[in-house]
Amino acid sequence: MYRSAMQGSKIQGTHPWRFLAFSQSLIALLLSVSLLSGCGFHLKGMGNSAQATYKTVRLIDLNKVNPNIRRALNQQFDGMGVKVVDNLADADVAITFQATRFNRISTGINGQGDISSELLKMNQPMVVDDVKSGKKLLAVTVTSFRDRNVNNRQLQASARELKSIQKQMAVDIALQVIDRANRVYIQATEKP
Repeated sequence: MYRSAMQGSKIQGTHPWRFLAFSQSLIALLLSVSLLSGCGFHLKGMGNSAQATYKTVRLIDLNKVNPNIRRALNQQFDGMGVKVVDNLADADVAITFQATRFNRISTGINGQGDISSELLKMNQPMVVDDVKSGKKLLAVTVTSFRDRNVNNRQLQASARELKSIQKQMAVDIALQVIDRANRVYIQATEKP
């Protein structure tokens, strides 16, 4: 009887130990994913939970900044409880901006000679000053990169994708601006 059952399973192609091995592998995979997803790794000073150590900020020449970056900066400062002030004397930190630069660099060409992939680069030059001491704390350009495939058959969808990527890059730039300003302000105000 046992032998006929085993022969029957061979005919159908099912083996009980394969199912058991598959089940164990699946459980191990799910367990490892759940453990890694809950490890809590975050970059210091980055992300939505980052908190600025200053209470007020003056954003100078903000009109030179990409509108998506302006919007992201205002949202981030508002979410952190940092007041954006118009009067320099009321600010703890002043951030002066230069014009945002956006470049598209072709990285691939298809058989018809059309661009098939490109590297996107967004740069935001900035200067951070401690208003109370009058010291320049930092002059730097923060940068965000993205690589994308270009779908030449669906140009409207490709254009929408580009706008979406630019918004993501703007949020990344805004977070970098806030992080850099926060780090140099902490260093400048710490007592030795």
